[in-house]
Amino acid sequence: MLWQYTVTAGSYQKILQTEQKGVARNSSGVRRVLRVFVMIGVLFLIFLLCCDLLSSLKARTLSPASLLSHLSGLLFLCGFLYWLFTGKNPLYLFQGPRRILGSFQVRAENGWFYFLRSFSNGEYFFIRKPLRELTRVYPQNRGILIEFSNSARFFLPKEAFSLFSVQESQRFLQAECLAALKAQALGEPDAAPFPNMRHITEPALHSCSYHIPYQDRGTIYLECQSVVRRHLFFYRNADNLLFILCVLYIACISIDAELETGLLLAALMPLWNYIFYPFVFLPRLVRKMVKDRTFYALSEPCKISLYRSFLTESTADSILIKPYSLIKDLYTTPNSCCIATKSPVFLSCIPRKAFENPREEALFEDFVWSALEEEKFWKNRRF
Repeated sequence: MLWQYTVTAGSYQKILQTEQKGVARNSSGVRRVLRVFVMIGVLFLIFLLCCDLLSSLKARTLSPASLLSHLSGLLFLCGFLYWLFTGKNPLYLFQGPRRILGSFQVRAENGWFYFLRSFSNGEYFFIRKPLRELTRVYPQNRGILIEFSNSARFFLPKEAFSLFSVQESQRFLQAECLAALKAQALGEPDAAPFPNMRHITEPALHSCSYHIPYQDRGTIYLECQSVVRRHLFFYRNADNLLFILCVLYIACISIDAELETGLLLAALMPLWNYIFYPFVFLPRLVRKMVKDRTFYALSEPCKISLYRSFLTESTADSILIKPYSLIKDLYTTPNSCCIATKSPVFLSCIPRKAFENPREEALFEDFVWSALEEEKFWKNRRF
């Protein structure tokens, strides 16, 4: 069975969020009722604001500052209502036409699961996994969330079910998984499960292979997370930018209305999101997961290869091809090197132990930095 669908920047962000959150049961009746009440409350506030704006315009008592306050309030409430209805970031509405970002293909056959993601910006990702490692096939957000034993997740949105329904797809995947579990031996995977498979023919200019020891994964992961949060591009990500704009709006309204509680709320929101969560809550969570043997990030042996215009990150069953134009920078920490990509923010963590000596590490870093500088040069070149 084959599923195919295309995504835009907004829908891809929604897919990533669903995969990161994992399986979540449908909202309880209480939460649904509360959500409806919040929507009604927001609609009522929009109505009151519009009435006040119209009455002020009619009486000609509206100052420029008051007009700006009313319009910003309407914009904020409408954006909040859009998020409540759709669950999508309203900032994507300002990105112009819904341009197709890329195409996805998913196939399950003969005990194997195949996934191919190909973007118009040149990014390419292919992975295959044995279906016997599948642990959950769960309907979610009018699509299907597929979860494997190492916590790898793939979400098929509603757009993927033009030929087969969600129920038919769920039953098929479950039946294929049971058949794979009953089979005495796993057959060989298909070498080319999709017609548009990409093959690299040019030789790599530089490569390094590594497997991060379990006891080091938490430390390396937290170091890379910490170093990326020090740079502006992380906060220009759509989700972070929306959060910052909301905090600024609440602070401005609180100052205008002389509300001390509003200012306190505006101060506590970034304090939690950018200080308490990354430096207190996240380290405790990662240490607990490492202790419970449930920390699956950075778990697979990996090989990074550098080419003239792109790099690849490959494991035994997957390959990620990323052009240098999508890479923000290379950062170093006491225990690793971190390659960070732009929107969405993604990290590739390479332990220093992957290099035989400091000279090899310096050679790797110099090549990445040279490639990024060359990319910036041609991007800024005027003809």
